[in-house]
Amino acid sequence: MDIFLSKTIRHYRKLAGISQEVLAQKAGLTKDHIGLIERGKLTNPTLKTAFYLAKALGIKVQDLVNEKAA
Repeated sequence: MDIFLSKTIRHYRKLAGISQEVLAQKAGLTKDHIGLIERGKLTNPTLKTAFYLAKALGIKVQDLVNEKAA
């Protein structure tokens, strides 16, 4: 995962007005996992993870990788 994707996830999470903990619960991930993703420390997330995050944020997976979306 590059810096852009980590910033995009943070952007959509804040736009939704939810914490990392709430996003983690909605996506079926841990808060630590969300933190690693948002800080760009997790460099190889799975497509499944991206799908769960997008679903939890109410967006499409494409929105996570489209630079014009954020």
